[in-house]
Amino acid sequence: LVNGGTEPACMSTSMDINVVARYASSRSPLLFRIMVESPMDMGARIDWLSAFPQEVEVLYPPLTYLNPLHQQAIRGVPGGRVISVRPSFPS
Repeated sequence: LVNGGTEPACMSTSMDINVVARYASSRSPLLFRIMVESPMDMGARIDWLSAFPQEVEVLYPPLTYLNPLHQQAIRGVPGGRVISVRPSFPS
């Protein structure tokens, strides 16, 4: 993930770490920590129209580019990694 990448579809994320942990339950989870510099970099919160509002879902538009900033191991999870990324939207 040196050069980053783009999701061709809408990208569903959550602001709740417990929700993230449930979806990332694997032997070697890979999590993306989305770092935003301003409210304009934030996706749209859709918990107000979701069937699962407790998931605090944030939706990013198709073709959102994720620029990797750095990565670190998940403490106590062998093989688990967190990659911090900065999103940028298509124009």
